[in-house]
Amino acid sequence: LASGDPMGAVAAGVSSLALLKVCGKSGDISAVHLSTAKGQAHLGRWEEARRHIAEASQEQTSVPPETYGEAAELEATYGSPARASSHLNRAFSEGVRGPGDPFCRYVAARIALEEGRVQRAQDLLTEIQGPSIEPGLLSSRLSLDLQIRATIDPADPSLAAAFESGLS
Repeated sequence: LASGDPMGAVAAGVSSLALLKVCGKSGDISAVHLSTAKGQAHLGRWEEARRHIAEASQEQTSVPPETYGEAAELEATYGSPARASSHLNRAFSEGVRGPGDPFCRYVAARIALEEGRVQRAQDLLTEIQGPSIEPGLLSSRLSLDLQIRATIDPADPSLAAAFESGLS
């Protein structure tokens, strides 16, 4: 997907799943299902994407919270914020910090923004604490912060410089 080829990402995902189902670990299989779901969503094949999302969370006996967080993010971005919340609620509590908390808190902020709860989105984003080890989370946080700020005040004179800073 990073190279702008969702069809290639889907094809690679389907091929990988065929191999991993024979000899792979359940965590790897879940990750490939989620990557394939993202490719399907980019192509507008949302029902197929949802099938992969469901399979990702069924693949493991103990599903890591990030799996539910990523499923929720896909649903919030391409589908329904209500369904996104349902996924996220399986692994995340706003009041209790737990495994996967920074990523899940970021996803909760994205869902809140999609639902029009801008202040709640901003509050959740500022609650993310500590260094993040998830790849890409720092840039995702920056992007969401800029979206929230632009939603709150599209005429904010500091936005242009913030966007430029984020691109460099």
